[in-house]
Amino acid sequence: MSATAAILRKHNAYSWVWVTVHNVEQAAYYLAQNPDQYMSMHIKDQAALAKFKASGLPYDRMIVYIGPEIKESNAEMYRFFNGKGVMCMISSAPTYDKLTKKEQRKEKYRAIFAQGASILESDLPMEVADAID
Repeated sequence: MSATAAILRKHNAYSWVWVTVHNVEQAAYYLAQNPDQYMSMHIKDQAALAKFKASGLPYDRMIVYIGPEIKESNAEMYRFFNGKGVMCMISSAPTYDKLTKKEQRKEKYRAIFAQGASILESDLPMEVADAID
């Protein structure tokens, strides 16, 4: 982390480089280096959400990575973070992009957004665009 923070500082890259963090300790580290640092924060379950809430870290410097699957528990996290103005992301690359039938993938892409995600990371962006068009 310190090498990445040094590169960001050297190039004053805070306005165009986001870091991916996996826990509140990493998020706090980067924000201590520069309070303007943006990040993609992994918060995939209720335990991680509780830890984030207790941390006092700001909501306005992040997007939240929820995980790679549609789960009932995601809906609650989407509602919470969207209510705070935080965009939430799911990645279909390791899961739904691998479905063999295009119609199955299309159904999942639509369900991701219907559940509350605002960002979808996919290896098949043209299919996603077609599905949500």
